[in-house]
Amino acid sequence: LESKISVDISDGQSGAGWAFLNGASCAPWKGREGPFWLYEAYQLADPLCTTKILVPVLWDTVTERIVSNDSWEILKLLSTSSGSVTEIDDRSLFPEELKPMIEAMFSDYIGPLIDDVITAGLEYFRNDQNETERLQKGRINAYTKLLHLDSLLGTTRYLLGDTVTIVDLYFSAFLFQFDACYLDAFAFRGSDGFGEPILSGSCYPNLTAYARDMFQLLKPFVHFESFGEVFRIGPSIALTRQSCSSGGKSMDTLRESATATVPNLRDIIVFLEQPARESN
Repeated sequence: LESKISVDISDGQSGAGWAFLNGASCAPWKGREGPFWLYEAYQLADPLCTTKILVPVLWDTVTERIVSNDSWEILKLLSTSSGSVTEIDDRSLFPEELKPMIEAMFSDYIGPLIDDVITAGLEYFRNDQNETERLQKGRINAYTKLLHLDSLLGTTRYLLGDTVTIVDLYFSAFLFQFDACYLDAFAFRGSDGFGEPILSGSCYPNLTAYARDMFQLLKPFVHFESFGEVFRIGPSIALTRQSCSSGGKSMDTLRESATATVPNLRDIIVFLEQPARESN
């Protein structure tokens, strides 16, 4: 995407929300010394904005407006725009004839799965890393969906058959992050259900093979360094509470959070780089 759209990766949150310590690479903030606070984009787009400050954000540098802050909608927009960035071997990954099936796969399985994982993780941090009924339910729901998708991928190479689509891009990005981030950062490992890694465990052989297949296609575009953001969520929530009570942004604390130790992801990469499966 970098050749068409500039990309900035957040360094975490503070009492003022999502922050980019080195500034932003897009107009009108390009060249300005950091930090850049994401709320500035929301305020510029709509001075009376009261919505949640969410990432990712697709920003129009011409109109100075937020096009979307929904990752699925952004992927579809990029897939249907002129000069689509989501093509493999000149094939569209969001073909007209498959759009209903792609939307159904996302709304029925992939979207709810990711929501379960993220909701459980936030519940874990908001409750000072204590177990709650809602957290346990979220984990079980997530593992139930993973088992269903593992069964599905035992009969087909990709989610909708032998053709890669944008829902495969979306799902595979989640799978790459699950072992690297969510398993430990969100305390999924060893939890109720099947708390094993997807890539190196034994519960999801078809998901493992699928993730390796997709990694062969996407390897040049996977930014493992951005995965560290997940491990900053806990410190960021604590920092937000501190900032709200003290009235300050505490930049020193934010910088410490942004450079916090992230687990070595080399083992994850090694598993992903193992040979992909043969076609069914």
